Amino acid sequence: MAHRSPSLGSWSNRGLTPLESTVSVDVNYDELLERALKLARKGTGFVEPNPRVGALVIKDGEVVGEGWHPEYRGPHAEVVALEAAGESARGADLLIPLEPCSMDGKTPACTDAIIACGIQRVLFAVPDPGPDNGGRARAILQDAGIEVQQLPASDNVTASEVMIADFATYVNGSLPWVVLKWAMSADGKVATVTGESRWISSDSSRTEVHQERARADVVMVGRATVRTDDPELTVRLAETNGHVAVRAVLDSGLHLEPTSKLVESAREVPTWVFHCAGSDAEDRKAALEALGVIVVRVAKGDGGRLDPAEALRHLRAHGLHRVLVEGGPTVHGALLSGGLADWARVYVCPLLLGGITAPGPVAGSGFPSLGDAVWLTDLHLRVVGENGSDFVVEGRIGNHRES
Repeated sequence: MAHRSPSLGSWSNRGLTPLESTVSVDVNYDELLERALKLARKGTGFVEPNPRVGALVIKDGEVVGEGWHPEYRGPHAEVVALEAAGESARGADLLIPLEPCSMDGKTPACTDAIIACGIQRVLFAVPDPGPDNGGRARAILQDAGIEVQQLPASDNVTASEVMIADFATYVNGSLPWVVLKWAMSADGKVATVTGESRWISSDSSRTEVHQERARADVVMVGRATVRTDDPELTVRLAETNGHVAVRAVLDSGLHLEPTSKLVESAREVPTWVFHCAGSDAEDRKAALEALGVIVVRVAKGDGGRLDPAEALRHLRAHGLHRVLVEGGPTVHGALLSGGLADWARVYVCPLLLGGITAPGPVAGSGFPSLGDAVWLTDLHLRVVGENGSDFVVEGRIGNHRES
């Protein structure tokens, strides 16, 4: 493989120079698309709500660079593949399942990198479903003298459409992507009968949670979790690259304690509280706002509690797209029963707690039958830690999600 190109950040400063000629080689692009899809799946669970994408740089019939979108806030697949190809990208083809992004967001537009690296032709399977980006990349690249082709129908093109189906729903909806995370004992308990929960999971699992916080736009909990655990919900065991997630608390009655760690640090770390309390909560609201907390009133939902869908839509409307929910059981139950959660990441730890009153991870009224239950699809199983101390079960929540 060719040597690495300059750093990702340097691409925006590289000019477009004449393309090198390439040798005509018979290439089966549909087979290569299958390879790109396999790469794309490596990002499952970590990139959403961004689409899962893999990319190949092909020159003279050989793959000279490949990559995938590894995580939300991370570089896109095109950028990873182009960097892997280095100078071999000049005059080469770029193959991707999804039309490249053409607008700056959490990362620079991929079209900028494609142009700067001297790609000769871009082949993609599926147009971008977004109302702002769809078709835009094709026009930008063609204006820069790059040939753009959409691949003809095939099983792998259909597989590409299936892979981005969640993204297509997301970009045309109003809710953020919601990840539920919890750690539990092998017998399904998140705490002992006395409420002790620190620490059920291993050091390695907790490091992973901090990495997920660093990816998230929002870290959310319920007020009961604040009262019981008094968490900080900050990133201390992973790199943040300067990003700080909003901490959000669902607190129907607006009883969040001013002495909690969240409130005491609200001026340093953005902290939002959603509630549905009436005029009797005005003094509590004023006290929290005086300490730097952003207080948001939403409508009441089932059982007189706040409507979590309205809280989530408020977050999405403010440009917050990936929400990590760290409990507690009442919040998990409300989001699951309301069809508001997308992904579950469960750390199963090798201990038994027992006790009929020890809490499980999901509260609420539950589902009356197996047919009504929430099933995980696109399932991933793995072991965490050098000694294999925890087992992780994660997957797509297969309920009928609101949009």
